[in-house]
Amino acid sequence: MNNKRIESADQWLDDNLHEFIVEGRVGKFYIDREKLINVLNKVPRKFFDDEVIQRLLMLSKQSTDEYIDLDEIYFKDELFTLGNSIFKDLGTPTSVEANQKINKWLRQAQEQFELIYKFECKPSFDDSINPIELATKELTDINSFFNHGEKNSHFLNINSPDFVELDDLYQTYQDLIYGNYDNNLFNIDESLDSYHMKHLLFPFWYKSARVQAYLWLRSYLDNVVNTGSFEVRFTPKKDPVGIKQSSTKKGFTIASPKKTMPALHDSLIDGGLINNINLKDFEDAFISEKGCIEWCGNKDKLGYLIKNLRAKNIITSKNHMETSTRVFKATSGKALNAGSLSTSADNLSGNAVNLMGGIIKKCLLIAD
Repeated sequence: MNNKRIESADQWLDDNLHEFIVEGRVGKFYIDREKLINVLNKVPRKFFDDEVIQRLLMLSKQSTDEYIDLDEIYFKDELFTLGNSIFKDLGTPTSVEANQKINKWLRQAQEQFELIYKFECKPSFDDSINPIELATKELTDINSFFNHGEKNSHFLNINSPDFVELDDLYQTYQDLIYGNYDNNLFNIDESLDSYHMKHLLFPFWYKSARVQAYLWLRSYLDNVVNTGSFEVRFTPKKDPVGIKQSSTKKGFTIASPKKTMPALHDSLIDGGLINNINLKDFEDAFISEKGCIEWCGNKDKLGYLIKNLRAKNIITSKNHMETSTRVFKATSGKALNAGSLSTSADNLSGNAVNLMGGIIKKCLLIAD
């Protein structure tokens, strides 16, 4: 008699995999859908709400295939990570609880992607007379959605269980890009088992996960167009969300702007770092992106300035490097790049560090 103690859903599944996993040709493995349903009917009650059990339950309900290819389910999981998401700059969560909350959001986004892939992308590619041309068209249409909110993409216009409008998702994307969201985005009440209750009480959580699914879809199509392969892989992006600027522009958020802005304005002009500009125009450009400030110094100094103003909480808004590429323009005519500014900030040395450090210190003293 087997008296082994079963402590987790994963352990219970390991002991029952043989009941619904079957081997096909050349070493490929499949899930027998009918047998999976029978096994899920025997799941101990204490494991039923576990994420892996719920995903298998969803798979058993959504799939119409008698045998489900394991490759189609599991080979993609490694792609759906924080580092491959819109929140890649958050870094590794510092606590187990934070990691669990983010993973739940990632799994929700993954489920949304898999629904689109399984019920729209794959069937359309299978039936198309020119799948690459279809991928190219859809990629163009999805880029138009992210850039302008246009709703031409067939893949994005699928029916969803929450019936969220594309207009709402475009606005959600704008909010994510410009940092207009609650820092507690990943916190949802785990005591609410009902999908609909969570959707009603935490709409931004679900909408942002859908937006992430669309970003992954765009990256997948980009990879299809560039490689000719329809295997689900994502094209690495230095900036996964690069878009046309919204008509509602927003510059830096500044602590104590009435004190800080005059000091910063005068210091940059005295240091020969910006072209002459009156204080009002400087403030309009810096805070509201009305107009632009001409930067005369090298990009190392600009990167150092913005990075340290943010580190000292003089600039309090997110996406500060990206914002700087819109607030400032180089007098050389060369476009500024957020990634390059961030890297070059660490290259500053000698007297240049003293100059920029003095400006930052003056702003700190004034703000206090």
